[in-house]
Amino acid sequence: MTPATETPPRRAVGAFLRHLAALVGLLWLTFGVCFGVMRVPDTAMEPALHAGDLILYERRPRQIRGGEVLVYEAQNAVHLGRVAAQAGDVVAITPDAALMVNGSTVLETDIYFATPAFAGGVTYPLTVAQDTLFLLGDHRTAALDSRTFGTVPIAAVRGRVLAVLRRQGL
Repeated sequence: MTPATETPPRRAVGAFLRHLAALVGLLWLTFGVCFGVMRVPDTAMEPALHAGDLILYERRPRQIRGGEVLVYEAQNAVHLGRVAAQAGDVVAITPDAALMVNGSTVLETDIYFATPAFAGGVTYPLTVAQDTLFLLGDHRTAALDSRTFGTVPIAAVRGRVLAVLRRQGL
């Protein structure tokens, strides 16, 4: 059968399959290369993010700033953490569980938990090495973060959180 004698339903099916392939390719490009979607794995970022919430994140952000929430890999697991210090910063935790960066106590109005140093964790003061970040969970008394496993290489960052879809009501 030549294309001139092809029946209209057959052309419609072919057009549908081409459009479907284009849509799948666009979705892969959008969510496989540019953006990511994942469920919040634990309570480390409460109260800002709750376990089970869906987040949309930008993969491989060009610039990372203090205070941003990142998706990263450490100790063979995916974590969420807030940027507390960057390369060259000196981090310390006081005996009364206050976070200090470069000799100044950090005032965090959205953090409702003390920041204790964990036994067996990193030694303070800690100077953040080049191409690494010091990341903390918002639920400071329970989060596994840089206080436990040290600074995180920028190469281990999957992306920056852009939006949250709360699980309540879904």
